[in-house]
Amino acid sequence: MESLIALDCVGQYEVLMVDDCGQDSSLLVAERYIEKYPDIFKLIQHDANKGISAARNSGLTQTESPYVMFVDSDDWLSEGAIKPLLNTLANSSPDFLFFDFTREWQSRREDMPFLKDMDEPKPISNELYFSFLQKVPVTPWGKVLKTDTAKKFCFTEGIIFEDVAIIPLMILKSKSKLYYPGIRYHYRQREGSIMAERRGEIESLFKAYSILLSNLDEVSDHNIRQDLLFILLRDWLINVRVAYREKKYKKSMSLLDEGILFFNISNRHWIKSDHLIRHLSSTSFWSKLKIKLILSLIKKKPFKLFFLMHINYLSINWKNTKTLINIQSITSSGS
Repeated sequence: MESLIALDCVGQYEVLMVDDCGQDSSLLVAERYIEKYPDIFKLIQHDANKGISAARNSGLTQTESPYVMFVDSDDWLSEGAIKPLLNTLANSSPDFLFFDFTREWQSRREDMPFLKDMDEPKPISNELYFSFLQKVPVTPWGKVLKTDTAKKFCFTEGIIFEDVAIIPLMILKSKSKLYYPGIRYHYRQREGSIMAERRGEIESLFKAYSILLSNLDEVSDHNIRQDLLFILLRDWLINVRVAYREKKYKKSMSLLDEGILFFNISNRHWIKSDHLIRHLSSTSFWSKLKIKLILSLIKKKPFKLFFLMHINYLSINWKNTKTLINIQSITSSGS
């Protein structure tokens, strides 16, 4: 809550807090902030616990701002993050703006920059677009959406991975996209959270994918359809890889098997996706040929195992390009 207070730009933004009838003292905390900062904080109250999707939908329904940004209740923004974002929106009027984030553990953090050594906002040009598809997280947080675009879609209630089911479409339906460099969002990592417990839960994950693909019936643009397919494939491979890296080999193989079956049914040409082949290979002809061969034979068990090892190898290389910061000697932020 403290990270959402910017007293030098009161009146230019508001914070909508949704009380989803939890069993802790969050409502009391919210009421204290409303009393202290009535020009910043507003409260929306549910009459019963409805879940995170319903909370997001309630916020979207009641906001009158031209832009909307989601902040999860256990995360926070960097100090001074709000005013420069507001200035950029006012000056550039993008349909979609995203910024860098860091994953915060109790004793360390991992910075996740989109581009390094940047200090000015940068439009997502054709040259950057594929990198954007590879890296932009399919989460509500860490980005700013035009409210009109966000309101065209609803989060599906009663499911987990509700963000995967709708956020990619919100992103791709936004025409002008702008990158704002610098760490501005702090994504808390802790044991016992919903995502820590259910990350990669197979049935729920593919249910979210099905919901997203069902919305494709209304999308006529071929390029958007291909981009959306790739974002789903990328997300699926992230879940496969995470299970593999956590030595949950049976779960990793189950995710791989279910994904192959799911995409064979929903889009039998997925193994020929140019985006996917480029994502999994280097620029060399032989690297691309190897990936095409693996994908064409991926139904066979030896090639599944080879594929698992390959995407794990890629993840190690990608991880080494990120910035790791040890903060064991620093008191953990947040509450």
